[in-house]
Amino acid sequence: TNYNKTNGLPNNYIKTAFRDKERNLWVGTYGSGLCQQLQDAFLFFPFQTDTLSNNITALLSDNSVIWLGTETGLIKLNITSGEILDTDFSINEKITAITKKNNDTLLIGTENSGLFSYDVQKKKFHKIPLEDNKLANTINTVLFLNDTLWVGTNNGLYKKYGTNYLRHFSTFDGLGHNVVNNLLFDSSRNIIFVACLSNSLAYIKNDSVLHYSITASNDLFDLVSIIKDKNDSLWIATKSSGIIWFKESGSIIFTSENGLKSNYCHAIICDNQNNMIVGHQNGISRMDKSKRKFQVYGKSEGIFSSINTNAIAKDSLGNIWFGTTDGLIKYIPKNSFDAKPPEPKLVSVLVNGNPYKKNNLIILPYGHYKIEFLFQGISLRNPNKVRFKYMLEENEKKYTVTKDGKIIYNNLTTGTYTLKVFCGLSDEWNDFPETIIIKIAKPLWQQWWFILSSIVIIIVGVFLFIRIRFARLQRQKILLEKKLQIRTREIVEKNKELETKNKNIIDSLNYAKSLQQAIFSSLELIQLYFPDSFIFFRPKDIVSGDFYRLDKYKDENKFLITCADCTGHGVPGALMSMIGNILIKDIIVTHKNNSPGDILLSLDKAVTKTLQQNRSEEREDGMDVVICEVNMDKKKIIFASAMRPIVMLQDGKLIWERGSRFSIG
Repeated sequence: TNYNKTNGLPNNYIKTAFRDKERNLWVGTYGSGLCQQLQDAFLFFPFQTDTLSNNITALLSDNSVIWLGTETGLIKLNITSGEILDTDFSINEKITAITKKNNDTLLIGTENSGLFSYDVQKKKFHKIPLEDNKLANTINTVLFLNDTLWVGTNNGLYKKYGTNYLRHFSTFDGLGHNVVNNLLFDSSRNIIFVACLSNSLAYIKNDSVLHYSITASNDLFDLVSIIKDKNDSLWIATKSSGIIWFKESGSIIFTSENGLKSNYCHAIICDNQNNMIVGHQNGISRMDKSKRKFQVYGKSEGIFSSINTNAIAKDSLGNIWFGTTDGLIKYIPKNSFDAKPPEPKLVSVLVNGNPYKKNNLIILPYGHYKIEFLFQGISLRNPNKVRFKYMLEENEKKYTVTKDGKIIYNNLTTGTYTLKVFCGLSDEWNDFPETIIIKIAKPLWQQWWFILSSIVIIIVGVFLFIRIRFARLQRQKILLEKKLQIRTREIVEKNKELETKNKNIIDSLNYAKSLQQAIFSSLELIQLYFPDSFIFFRPKDIVSGDFYRLDKYKDENKFLITCADCTGHGVPGALMSMIGNILIKDIIVTHKNNSPGDILLSLDKAVTKTLQQNRSEEREDGMDVVICEVNMDKKKIIFASAMRPIVMLQDGKLIWERGSRFSIG
C-alpha cells in the first residue's frame, strides 16, 4: 500500500517510520512533524475540489474498479491504487443508486430526476421513463435481473420489462410503505425481498406481495438494507432498531446493548470472513458472527463522517468501500485486528493520604485506613476506550467498571484483602488481572499470643478462685458442722425434756381419764336395768368433754338418763364435764321427784352461778344436755333437752324430736 499526501500524510518527504506493538504506524516527516496511522485497515480518500464532491452517495464494485455516485455525477476509481480513472458530471444530479446492466451499461438512479442508463464507452446518459411524478423520480435502489428492471422509489416498487411493460407495486398491493429503500434477489427462494417501513418482511413472488413475520409481536421496523451471508442467512439493517438476523423460526435482534455502535444503521454488507459490516453516523461496526461480538470503529480510527444510506460495496479483493458525507473510506478486513487490551500498571498508592511504596503486597499495622490506588492503561490506538474493572474480593461481590484508574477504599480495617484490577478496551479485558494483597494486622487483643495468654490467665484465675472458694467453703462447713452438733445436742436435750413432760402430761391425763370414767355410770349398771343397751363413746382426746349417767329413783321402777356435751375438748371439756356431772347429781339428790325440765332449769342456774357468768357476757361456757325420765311401770318416757335432740323408734318409725334452742350455762 502506498501512503502519500493523497491519503493523509502532510507531505511526501519521510525521514523515519516505526510500527509499535499495537501496529500503529509512526511516520517522521521533513518539516511536518510526526504522524500516526492508527490502523492500516482504513484508508481515506477525500475528493473536495472545484469539480469533485466529497459527498459519496452510491457505490458499485466492478472488477478492478469502483464506481462512485456523488451529488453531481460519476467517478471511476482504481480499487488498488485509489487513482481516479474517469469522471462524468454531465448529469449534474445527485446519484442515489448504481447497478450494472452489462459490461457497457450502468443503471443510474437519481434523487430527483428519475432513472437513467449510462453508456460507459460513449459516456452518455439516457432517461428511462417510469411515471411522471416527483415521488416516482426519487430513486432509492435499482436491481436488474433476467432482462427485468426493478426500481425502488418513494412511490413504491416498479417492475419494467422491455420498453412497454410496467408494473407498479404500492401499499395497495400489500407493501408496508411506498418508500422502498433496498431490494435483494434470493436465488434459493426465487423471490425478491423489499426493504421498507413495515412490521413484516415483504417479498415479491409471481407478481404478488407476500410477507414473512419478523417478530412474534409484529413490531414495526424501518428496514434500510437486506443482504445474505455466506450461510444463506438474511440480515437486515434498520433505521432505529439495530440489525436483524432474520429466521423464520424466530429472528434475533442486535442493538447497542449488544455492542453495536448505534441502533441507527445506514448500510450493511458481509465480508469474506462472513462478518457483518454495518455503517452508521460517524462510525462502523464489525460483528464477528461466530462469537456474536462487535468491534466498533469511530473517531479514534479517523472516521468523523456519516456513512450514506446503502453507499457500501465489496470489491473483488474483499475490501469494503463506504461512501460518506466527507469522502470515501476503504476498509481492508485482512489488515484489521482486535487490539489487545493494555495491561493495568500501578502508578501510585496512598495510605491515609501518605505515599506508600508501589508493591503487590501491602502490610499495615492495626488501624482504620483509607487506601487510594492509581492505575494506568496505555493504548495509543484507542485511548478513549480504556476501561478498568476492579473488585476487592473479601469486600465486594461484583466488579466495578470505571473510566479512570483511580480506586479508593475507605475505612479498611483488620483482615486480608485481595484487590484484582483488569484493564480493557470497551468490553474486552486483559487475560490476567493485576493483583494486590492488603494485610492489616489484628489489634493486640486479637493476636494469637494475647488470646492464648488470656486463656491461660483465665484458666489459672478460675482454678485459684475455685481453690480459694473451696477452702473457704470447707472452713464454713467445719464451722457449721460444729454449730450443728451443738444445736443437735440442744435439740436432743430439749426433745428428751419434752418427751418427759409429755409423758408426765399423758400420764396425768390418763389418770384424769380414769377418774372421769369412775364417775360415769358403768356399762354393767346400765345393762342391769336395760339389757339390750350399749354405749358408743369415742372422745377426741384422752379426756372428754362429754359425759353420761344413769340414776334410779329409790323405791320406784323409774330412771333418769343424762347425756351431755360440754364446751371445749380435752382438759377444759373434761373439767366442765366433771362440774356438770357433780351438779346434776347434787340436783337429783337434793331435789327429789323433779321432772327432767326442772332438773335442766336448776342445772342452768347452778352452772351460771358456779362459773360466775351472766347473760350479758359473751362467754360460751356451758353444755348441751338431754335428760330422759323412763317409767318402766307406766311404759312412759319424759325428756327435756337443751340443744340436744332425742331419737325414738316407735311402731317401726324413726322419730326425731328437737329440744330447746338454749344451751345450759
